[in-house]
Amino acid sequence: MWFIAQVVLLYFATTNEKSHAKVIEEMLRPKVRFNPEAIQDKTLQAKVDEALRYWELIESTVSRSPETSMRDRFERTTREVTHWLQAVYDLATRVDKFQINQVIKQDLQRVPADIRNLEKKLTQEGSPEVQRQLERTIADKQRHLQTLQNLEDNMERAGYQLDSTISALGTIYSQLLLVGSKDEEGNRVNRLQEEISEQVQRLEDLSEAMEEVYQSSS
Repeated sequence: MWFIAQVVLLYFATTNEKSHAKVIEEMLRPKVRFNPEAIQDKTLQAKVDEALRYWELIESTVSRSPETSMRDRFERTTREVTHWLQAVYDLATRVDKFQINQVIKQDLQRVPADIRNLEKKLTQEGSPEVQRQLERTIADKQRHLQTLQNLEDNMERAGYQLDSTISALGTIYSQLLLVGSKDEEGNRVNRLQEEISEQVQRLEDLSEAMEEVYQSSS
């Protein structure tokens, strides 16, 4: 743990962005799939960096805890937070992928216009066969638009969830500072771990939902 904490400090002491990415990638490779360079959006990068800072603070706090029977509980908490960091990164990369996808951006503007034009043609078309084809095409376009809007909604939710997660990480860190080293503090640590697991589940569920809708819209 001491080595990891030192590497994280080195990461934040490094000013070159590529060096940042290399340090963090080497640090987390045994534990998480983490490539900071993959995130292009600066706001998302900042959120991931902030999550990493809290991870380092939590890891550092645990590494300084005395060698007691509580130490194993503390170290498990660190592992849970590392899993949490992975979930933050996964969700951030999915939001980033949506934001840079030009096809989806264009479709969000184009498909509503296509629907309006097709509906106008439907009112002017006299052939029953052409009318039926127009109706099928409009229905297909509307399903496509609904998928795009679902993805857009999920992306907005993801932004709020990331903000909530950063706040929750700060809360976990503050609560961890209040936990003593006595065995009777075990229940408090268990509650922290449960809270972390719930946060991870929310992030993973939203990531999966975004990926599912993203694939269906591609």
